[in-house]
Amino acid sequence: MSVAEVQPEVGVTYANKIEKREAAIDFARPAIELARQVRAFDPFPVASVRLGDEVLRLWRASAVERNVPAAPGTVLAADGAGVVIAAGEGALCVTELQRAGGRRLSAREFLAGCPLAIGLRAAPAPGTP
Repeated sequence: MSVAEVQPEVGVTYANKIEKREAAIDFARPAIELARQVRAFDPFPVASVRLGDEVLRLWRASAVERNVPAAPGTVLAADGAGVVIAAGEGALCVTELQRAGGRRLSAREFLAGCPLAIGLRAAPAPGTP
């Protein structure tokens, strides 16, 4: 059994409560940072973005290394492998997402009921800066 030790007060900082607006995805940032953001905000407050008229919650995503000739936030591909969206550097491949009021779905399941057009542009979710 280990003995409890008092932690030193030097270096202690206060972390503010995470707010929902911090979870808004800004596609001007590099894809690797966006993938980390999606992972960091699961399960709360969940990364979010507006695509067309829909606010989507992003549950699982990874960075894709590729030279992207499109503006950040542009949907480059949408198929069973994922929804690929251009970022400031590279692209973000979203493999699990959710519509407002819906349940978490794989990209394949999501696109079967809600197809996304190539060229659609993402915007910050409402209530975000």
